[in-house]
Amino acid sequence: MPQDTATSLRFTTAEEDRMIDRASTADEQILAEAVKLLRESAYQLWLASLCAGPKHLADLFAELKDPKPGDLVMETSTFYMKSHNPLEGIGVLEGVGQAPYFKTREQARAAGYKDDEALPTRLVWDLRLIFDGNRPFRWENASFIKVKTSEALSPAVCHKSAPAVK
Repeated sequence: MPQDTATSLRFTTAEEDRMIDRASTADEQILAEAVKLLRESAYQLWLASLCAGPKHLADLFAELKDPKPGDLVMETSTFYMKSHNPLEGIGVLEGVGQAPYFKTREQARAAGYKDDEALPTRLVWDLRLIFDGNRPFRWENASFIKVKTSEALSPAVCHKSAPAVK
């Protein structure tokens, strides 16, 4: 690697820059594939909980369909759409609420709403994306399920003879 002898700084060559770029891209691809596998596993557990069966399946379904703030969650409404970034589909739920469609009353008027009319809202899910630097991300009008983690598995979900997973 070339060095500036006057300052003893080391510079990368163009080929080394390309190698670093390829490695970074490869790492991102590996992470994206790992997240896809995690999401697929979580989705398969969700699908398994939809069938009729023992009470622990009904309990699992109830838990997965109603995530709470602090839970690891996965977005399901665009699960099979390849156009979405898989890293934005999983994170820690910070809150669920309603947000107005229009930021200002003027925007609502421009859309045909009168001043005395109630403005429409949309369901929003606020997450911290754990595979993308914990950055905040807001989903609108989406569906989510809780992702079971090993810490969250309870003896009620496991067979009675099997020890609880920790």
